[in-house]
Amino acid sequence: MADLSELEGAVLGLIWRQGPLTAHAVRSVFAGSPTPYFSGSEGSIYAVVRRLEGRGLIRGQARAGDARAARDLSVSKPGISALRAWLVFEDSMAGPTPDPIRTRLLFADALSAEERRAWLLSARQALAAEVDSARERIGIGDDDAASRTAARGALTVAQARLDWITDEIARIT
Repeated sequence: MADLSELEGAVLGLIWRQGPLTAHAVRSVFAGSPTPYFSGSEGSIYAVVRRLEGRGLIRGQARAGDARAARDLSVSKPGISALRAWLVFEDSMAGPTPDPIRTRLLFADALSAEERRAWLLSARQALAAEVDSARERIGIGDDDAASRTAARGALTVAQARLDWITDEIARIT
């Protein structure tokens, strides 16, 4: 079975859930993602689509009368098998995820105490805004249980990060 990267699995899953979709439509979904990993990957979506199609995991069908030669993408039977294999839980998924705040805090002692406190206060303000944004996203355009579950997960993670930074601020004052 074909191993999929996180981005490949997400693209394949999106086409499976919402397809058929054009490559441009897939790119647009990723461009609007609140997750920096995915929104920052929007430029690589076309390459991912080409790889998935080259591996026979998705297929494209030309749209009749479309002068741009846009193709509707759908998941093939091998693609469904690859998606199901990608969905198998692995213990490594429970590990820490990339967090630029946590990474920078490893080196925050390069800052003065005043600079470190100002940095933490800025982080808390941005995280509070993200919690508010995550709350607003719950239920907006999410007609299915899976999307609502993902939105609640994003809110929970954002709130945990805010609580952590708030605790750090209290610890240094």
